[in-house]
Amino acid sequence: MGKVTAIVSGKGGTGKSFVTAGLGIALAKRNKRVLLIDFNPYLRGLDLMFGTDNGLLFDMGDIFSGNCSPQKAVYSCESISGLFIMSASQNTDDNINPELMRSLINAIENDYDHILIDCHGAGKIFETAVMSSEQVIILTNAEPLSVRCAEKIGRKLKEMGLDNTRLVINNFNEKKFFRLDCFQDIDEIIDKIGARLLGMVPEDEEFAFALQKSSPFGVRTKAAYAFDRIAARLEGMDVSLFIE
Repeated sequence: MGKVTAIVSGKGGTGKSFVTAGLGIALAKRNKRVLLIDFNPYLRGLDLMFGTDNGLLFDMGDIFSGNCSPQKAVYSCESISGLFIMSASQNTDDNINPELMRSLINAIENDYDHILIDCHGAGKIFETAVMSSEQVIILTNAEPLSVRCAEKIGRKLKEMGLDNTRLVINNFNEKKFFRLDCFQDIDEIIDKIGARLLGMVPEDEEFAFALQKSSPFGVRTKAAYAFDRIAARLEGMDVSLFIE
């Protein structure tokens, strides 16, 4: 799988930034250099999760307006070696085209083992992110509206000729899943979305709380272990999809 990965979903609240952050931490803990690109100018949040917001001088808007080089808009996460953040501009519209984005990635990709792009699932921003990536992770929760939106994303990617897609199911709670009784099993969700399952992240309040407090680095919970497995699979290792 490629080193530049867009993480998208068709519905808000599925946990794109949560998964981007968790996967970034897991990859960095595997001694990889990882850049997280926050590509949502409407609601950026990765800088808050990793405590880089107070020292933020430059963001993607400054790069595209010519105010700084790409490297100057990259901030290291002090609490975990090998993890870096590039923040979206909250003053930038969604007219960044794939050519500009690809030029930016070309300028920085040799500095990192993985680049993860946190992006919402609609409009020009979405198209730019996925067309600038080597693979796409479609994110969904195991509930009907989220799956329907993920189905739409899967169809859109196929129409764009992008078939290197994987699926991550986030916030999974087995008891709630069977109580909801909307799907026969996980395979039904996979078939509907049409992407190969990369991993499942269990519902985990402790890990989510740690991210909100900018302190997720020493947390060892079920979600943290799930991200470790997803990171391993992203690296090409043959590990179980599920926490045993």
